[in-house]
Amino acid sequence: MGANQFAATYELDVADDANDTERDTITVQALHNLSDHMYVYVEGYLGNGDDGVYGVANESERSALAVGGVYYF
Repeated sequence: MGANQFAATYELDVADDANDTERDTITVQALHNLSDHMYVYVEGYLGNGDDGVYGVANESERSALAVGGVYYF
């Protein structure tokens, strides 16, 4: 693995119901390797519901920000 890695994804989910409800999600991630066994990361997630609006007042919006570290043997 290199010192830094970046990723971005886009997901479109369509429910098989009478309304064909759609939900799309954008995710971005950055990883930084500190050593051969440890890395830190920042990950952001933004999704919306079928109304197509990204807004704080809109209940169909979902968002999250994660910061963390991983040590593996």
